[in-house]
Amino acid sequence: MSRPKNSGFAPDLRNTALASIINNACVLVLQVHKSPFVTAQGLGNDFVLVDNRNQVETLVTEEQAVKLCDRNFGIGGDGVIFALPPTEDGCDYSMRIFNSDGSEPEMCGNGIRCLARFVADLDGAATSHRVNTLAGLMVVDLRDDGQVSVDMGEPILEPAEVPTTLPATKDGAAVQAPLEAAVRARCGL
Repeated sequence: MSRPKNSGFAPDLRNTALASIINNACVLVLQVHKSPFVTAQGLGNDFVLVDNRNQVETLVTEEQAVKLCDRNFGIGGDGVIFALPPTEDGCDYSMRIFNSDGSEPEMCGNGIRCLARFVADLDGAATSHRVNTLAGLMVVDLRDDGQVSVDMGEPILEPAEVPTTLPATKDGAAVQAPLEAAVRARCGL
């Protein structure tokens, strides 16, 4: 698989010799299914990315994701992210994430950017992806300069809606300092 320069991807982990060094049953599961996977990082968050678009069920379980993310005995990472078949009309594919502790978040901004680059590298030079997540439909754009952006909508700052254990300020906010945020953040991988 050819990758553009500076795409942020680690070496291809489909190599059998490297998989045997890792000696992890989860890696063997991925190899048996002949599913491409790589590691990637976005602004310091690193992930194992799996092309799982040929079936709805993830190729590894939450428990296996914990083992894959182990930095001493697995591949290492903040989570395992799956590109799955589309679940809604108008969607290019779906995304699921298992965090390194086995929990499943709705979405991850850095993760979806890494996933979009991964899928674009597999399929060709698509410039925009419509990705269904547990947080809803996200539109990801791959720019000519190599950066990837995602419109994640308006930030939610109400403590009861985030959720957070931070106490609310007298104004009901979770943030006790001025916050400047752009609705559409553009970040490089």
